Amino acid sequence: FVYFSQCPEFYRNMVRVAKCVTFNQVKGIFGFGDSDPIGKISFPAVQATPSFSSSFPFIFGKANIPCLIPCAIDQDPYFRMTRDVAPKLGYHKPALLHSVFFPALQGARTKMSGSDPNSSISLRDTPKQIKNKMVPIFLNHSPLLWNFLYTKNTVKSSSLLLTSTSLIVVGLIFW
Repeated sequence: FVYFSQCPEFYRNMVRVAKCVTFNQVKGIFGFGDSDPIGKISFPAVQATPSFSSSFPFIFGKANIPCLIPCAIDQDPYFRMTRDVAPKLGYHKPALLHSVFFPALQGARTKMSGSDPNSSISLRDTPKQIKNKMVPIFLNHSPLLWNFLYTKNTVKSSSLLLTSTSLIVVGLIFW
């Protein structure tokens, strides 16, 4: 939640999204029950907010830029809800690019999990942690890409800008 103080526009958009979705809608879309915790019920608004460029004025300024979201099919309900909310807020509906589930770092037969810190790269990971997670992947699949991203055991700053999605895309291009 530190991010909210660093980017109040993100928080404002999150609240605006939350005001457009009723409890009954969230229950219907996600199957939540009356006894589910409030955090679980309010999370769809958090998930939807990055779809709007105004959530990141330090990147996009005040421009209303359409968003393309690469996601696995399990994320579809969140972004269908987002597509319903977008016009009410004066934003473009995000476009979705469905894909198969992105595998965890341990291989194709695994799934990323927030409870397993070694299955994905977190925004909080240090350059050393990122390197330790990526070494096995790139040494086994693409030494050329590995050499491009890393030199002298130091992560280049450009590699830190890669999101998990772009890492997958870059990985698929070179595999």
